[in-house]
Amino acid sequence: MAQKNGLLMEKLFGRVHGFIKENRLAVRGDKILIAFSGGADSVFLCLALNEISAAAGFETALCHVNHQLRGAESESDEEFCRKFAAGLKIPFFAGKADVKNYCSEHGYSTEMGARKLRYSILKDFAAVEGCNLIATGHNSDDNAETFVMSLLWGSRIGGLAGIPLKNRNIIRPLLSITGAEIREFLDTNGIEYRSDSTNKDLSFRRNKVRHEVLPYLRSVNPGILNNILNRTEYFNELRRFSEKRGLKLALKVIKPPENGVLTVPHNLVKRFGGLSYDEIIKYSIKKYFNVNLSFVNLKLIKNLTRLDAGKEINLTGGLRIINDRDNLRVMVLKQSQDFSVSFDCGKTAIIPGGQLISELTGTFRASGSRNSEIIALKEECRLTVRNARPGDSFRPLGMRGKQKISDFATNLKIPKDEKEKLKVLLAGDEIIWLVGYRISDDFKVTEKSKILLKIEFIPDGKNSLQ
Repeated sequence: MAQKNGLLMEKLFGRVHGFIKENRLAVRGDKILIAFSGGADSVFLCLALNEISAAAGFETALCHVNHQLRGAESESDEEFCRKFAAGLKIPFFAGKADVKNYCSEHGYSTEMGARKLRYSILKDFAAVEGCNLIATGHNSDDNAETFVMSLLWGSRIGGLAGIPLKNRNIIRPLLSITGAEIREFLDTNGIEYRSDSTNKDLSFRRNKVRHEVLPYLRSVNPGILNNILNRTEYFNELRRFSEKRGLKLALKVIKPPENGVLTVPHNLVKRFGGLSYDEIIKYSIKKYFNVNLSFVNLKLIKNLTRLDAGKEINLTGGLRIINDRDNLRVMVLKQSQDFSVSFDCGKTAIIPGGQLISELTGTFRASGSRNSEIIALKEECRLTVRNARPGDSFRPLGMRGKQKISDFATNLKIPKDEKEKLKVLLAGDEIIWLVGYRISDDFKVTEKSKILLKIEFIPDGKNSLQ
């Protein structure tokens, strides 16, 4: 390199080194896996960290994730990255991500799905290769884009805080360097890098902000990037305070999930106010389901509390939230499972969620548990246990007429998600027990009963009451 280029390198790499030390992003003895796309930012990041690694006392390795979205162009990017790493004699790893199928299965946008898969692959390689840190090439332009997008499309404090310098084991050493500085350095020194053709596609929000909104803002105020950086630092402080307070409140007022269901009382709004309620919801769901809620998600949840009982929403990330009168019930979204299992009297049936144990007995009294009953059969016969279906009806114990099971469940105020799990036991075509709730009056025990069957439902993870 010419002397001018050497001075430029020393200046920029020195700033990166100083930024890392000032913010304690990495220390001596760390091993850093660099997320390496082959683009300008990741090439510069690789060169900077490789140059300062000896003085800083850490090791580096590269990992390229091929998203397989651009055909031959994606394959060329991977080959470029492989050769680049070989030229610097840096350990190199490559992984492939089937972004299209992943997004189709989970309902994510291409951008969101690619990001989730990319970070998942990076974390896997880091764990296998013993890297305790992952470095990404986000620069100050990316930080500004995130801030502006949060303003334009809505966000809470987290979005206005921009891109965090460090998030667990993920570090961003280039947040003090602009994209223009990076490209000037690479172009001045004749260093090759790849350009992703999709970065010019204005159908992506970030690209529209990058190519149209930020240039206009710079024309109004050339110092906009520094101003945004200062604001994001302030919002970061506010975010950390909010997280600490929200998590503390969540742990104080929300009980851990029972049977996979998290219950959030509506009255928390009155007790703590709307903002604190949002924090409780956000950090409870983050803690127990590891899902980060967006500003839009929180707005949808708050609107749900104003709707009729039984209304529900499904959120990206696989969560189902049901408004159940006085509470919200939060759970992982699962497909309903139809089943039907037949078995002989005195035998056991294995069913979704547990097992049904039957025993012919001379005892007239049940244990008192709602999961255990004594039923009078008209004759020994094959029994069937299955999920409750629309139109099912029986004559609940103590009632004269028949009642639909759906109406019976509504009268008992059984939550919607629990209604979907209701099971019925049949003798022939007759329902003899709504499992866990009520036997049929037609099969109650009397002095004239001759064939008595003790039946007990044992949920998964629990022992028999016998």
